[in-house]
Amino acid sequence: MAGNVTYSIGEQGDLNILEISGNLSTLAVTDFLNVVENFFVKDSLIISLENINLVTISGLNAMLRLNYHAKELGKRVIFLYPSDYLKDLVNNSENYGYLTFADSIEECRAKLEFFD
Repeated sequence: MAGNVTYSIGEQGDLNILEISGNLSTLAVTDFLNVVENFFVKDSLIISLENINLVTISGLNAMLRLNYHAKELGKRVIFLYPSDYLKDLVNNSENYGYLTFADSIEECRAKLEFFD
């Protein structure tokens, strides 16, 4: 099914990274939000988008909802390895200032330190 997203946890030193694969589309949004909700109860969340093939407007809206919810909890969400397509989608929808992207683990670390 095109909406399937798979999840796994990876580690980079002291950072836990939620690695997702597949398409972040209408069919996957509810599952995506339910899964990630459990991860940032204690800490901020890094989500690797390296293996995401497609992000639709519904997927972008889910990312924005997740970001707002994290901020309500005093946490942050950093989206690691966004595609150029996703950056363009976010920029064209005038939502660039609402999401935090990083192109490397080092950039994630710097942004987490900056937010603390």
